[in-house]
Amino acid sequence: MLIGALALGDMFLAVGSITLFALSAALAMRDVRDSLQGRVLIALLVSLAFLALAVVPGNQLLPPVLRAVATAIGIPNLGLLWWFCLSLLRDDFRIGAAQLLGLAALAFTPFYYLVEGFGIRLPLSNAVHVAGSVVPVVMVGHVIWVALSERSADLVEHRRRARLWIVFAPLAALLMSLLSETIDEAHLASILRNGLGVLPAQLALLFWLLRMSPEQLQFTPLVKAAPGARLIDPKDAALHRRLMQAIEEEKVYLRPGLTIESLAGLLKAPTHQLRSLINVRMGYRNFAAFLNGYRLAHAKEALSDVERARDTVLAIAYESGFASLQSFNRVFKDVVGQTPTDYRMAAFARASQN
Repeated sequence: MLIGALALGDMFLAVGSITLFALSAALAMRDVRDSLQGRVLIALLVSLAFLALAVVPGNQLLPPVLRAVATAIGIPNLGLLWWFCLSLLRDDFRIGAAQLLGLAALAFTPFYYLVEGFGIRLPLSNAVHVAGSVVPVVMVGHVIWVALSERSADLVEHRRRARLWIVFAPLAALLMSLLSETIDEAHLASILRNGLGVLPAQLALLFWLLRMSPEQLQFTPLVKAAPGARLIDPKDAALHRRLMQAIEEEKVYLRPGLTIESLAGLLKAPTHQLRSLINVRMGYRNFAAFLNGYRLAHAKEALSDVERARDTVLAIAYESGFASLQSFNRVFKDVVGQTPTDYRMAAFARASQN
């Protein structure tokens, strides 16, 4: 009788989970489909809904084709979750080769399981099963590292708080998954995962989506000021003057490893006030982006100077405050549209023509 009650409860929670995933996906399609974060969220919710359908208690009663399709659509769920977290945390998130490779790595093991489910014998089965346990932990670790390591430079206060929730949620899910694996009774383990892990997260997500807009998903203000309309609040005027003096006269942006905390110390101002000034009043979402504007201007001037032709790009990168040549090249290419070397060659070519 107890087993029957557990099975019934498990079925109820599983069906509720599928319904909530589907409802959340519908809300996301309605409200946030035009943003990259919204599209990744929709793909994630659809993938999770089909995954829940593929593992629902009594799934053997489903047509084999439907079960296989549901399993296949559910395969990329971890990779899509990784994408979604990174898209929330980073303004410059794009789906490129590295992101596709990470998605493939996270999808490989469940794809392997799907193929084996058709009775096809594949090599390295034990190694793949071990990797299937390790790779998700690496993914969770990467999300937590990004959330925490980049929190200090994040100037958007709402997103700074959200970073802590993004750290807490995967840790709680991972702990709940590990705890459920210690329970021998399958229905009880599933109830624990769904009832204490999945469903609370779904309800929180559903409540979030009910009030969601593309601007909120991107942590941008609902009402944007017109260009040039930003004004420095009188209470921030003195700090703004000290900041601009430190930037324009002392060129503090050339100091490698400069953080917002150390800059606030130099200006003798509270960090939260400086963060608000640079974000709300000056329009920057990330402290690195604020510094990089000045660093790139300095680097472009140095690269264009024919009298400095003997200086290496690496030397100019370090002089401009960048921590490595790789980060300098990446930021320069993203902002300017050329590599530093190409920019220098073009500048020298123009100088020779004059």
